[in-house]
Formats: sequence, C-alpha cells, structure tokens
Amino acid sequence: MNQTDLFPALNIKYEFSDEHSIRLAASKTVTRPSFIEMAPFLYKASYGSAEIRGNENLKNGYNYNIDLRYEFFPAGSNDMFSITGYYKKLDSPIERVQESSGGSAVHSFRNADNGMAAGVEVEIRKELLTNLHLGINGSYIYTNVNLPEGEGIYTGSERQLQGASPY
Repeated sequence: MNQTDLFPALNIKYEFSDEHSIRLAASKTVTRPSFIEMAPFLYKASYGSAEIRGNENLKNGYNYNIDLRYEFFPAGSNDMFSITGYYKKLDSPIERVQESSGGSAVHSFRNADNGMAAGVEVEIRKELLTNLHLGINGSYIYTNVNLPEGEGIYTGSERQLQGASPY
C-alpha cells in the first residue's frame, strides 16, 4: 500500500516572566510494528517461556498527543521545577494477546481498536555545584486499551496497555 503519512506538531510557549512559563504541545505520531511482532513464525524467547508468533497483518498504530507543562526557574540559579499533564489517544495500538493452543500458551500481537494514556509528570533539577546537577522526575500514568473481540483469550474487554507501568 502506498500511503503518505503526515505528522503535524504544534509547540507554543508563553513566558509569564523570566521565572515562569507554560508550554502547550500537540502532535500526531506513529507506532510501527517491530520485527518480532510481525515475524510469521513460532519461537520461544527462552527455554520454558511462552511461544510467540508474529502477525504479518499488523498495521501501524497512530497516536494523538497533547501536553501542558508549567516550568519554574528560580531567579539567580540554574534550578528548575516543572509539572506536566498529558493525554494520548491511541488509534489501533499494537497489543500482545494470548491465543488458544493445544498444550502451551501461545502469544501473538493484534491491533486493538483504541486506547489511551494520560498522566502527570513532575521534574526537579537542582544545581549542587557548578556543572554538577541533581535531577529527578516521576510520573503517574493511567492507560486503557479496548481489546479486539474474538481474537484472543482475555479476562475482560479492556485492560492497561501491555507493558505499561503506572509509575
């Protein structure tokens, strides 16, 4: 299929003063399947692990992102504090699923209908000495995906995104 994808992005920054600013960003991005997710053969990552079969019918997943970030730079220092809220709408995300099999678990990959990720991130940077900074950041992330019907063994129709950590 010959297809042209456009990935627009918008970044706006407003400075209230030398110390305070706010940023707004919006973009569209793509998640392409990896080789392992698409390889149409059965394999085991290690002895005793579940069998994995790729799915050559996977398609790209598209992500619509928006985030709002407040930044504070105290006067007379190189310190920084920021807090960001963000939201991602996921169209056709790639999810790992378990399939019916005769004796062992077989995992594969499918495009789910849709999903989302939202969260808050806090970042702090402190200058300890000239050219020596200590930085720390942390996030709380909520994710949800609506699983494809009839294409795997699930305990429900939705769950957290596969591999996503809440922190």
